[in-house]
Amino acid sequence: NWVHVRIAGQSRGWIKTTELDLPRVAEPSKSTEDLNQSETPAFHISREETRPFSGEWEPLHGKMVRIIWVEPASGLARSSAREKRSFAKSVFSKADQELASANQSVAGVVIVFDSADGGQISATLSALKQWRAGGLSEASFWKSCALDPSDLLKEPPKTTGGNL
Repeated sequence: NWVHVRIAGQSRGWIKTTELDLPRVAEPSKSTEDLNQSETPAFHISREETRPFSGEWEPLHGKMVRIIWVEPASGLARSSAREKRSFAKSVFSKADQELASANQSVAGVVIVFDSADGGQISATLSALKQWRAGGLSEASFWKSCALDPSDLLKEPPKTTGGNL
């Protein structure tokens, strides 16, 4: 129930949805289901940089990390946990390959979803390497990551129709 906001340039942050007065926005013409079935990725990488991790997650706190900002590839304001997980998986795989060949002293990779329903996933480079080498299952890999918000990769519960 938080919204990621960007005021200008690098000025960004989070605010509770209940604290906002947003105008109604027309629904996109394509449904999320239609987009899920297409081959087009839900996101694209908008920026990358390497710098010290300023977050509080102890495994990476103060260490050099590769930060990768991703934005929605279409005009959709929201994306599913499955779309985020799928795109993050491809970004982590690519980053692991690039960092291994670049000889950079980086302790981890941070993916920032720069969108209305945003979020952040942080992974240590050692967990990435274990996962990519097959020494860590995908489920264990995701559990080893720091997720903000913590339910970032969880699908909302299915609701059954009915009267209120």
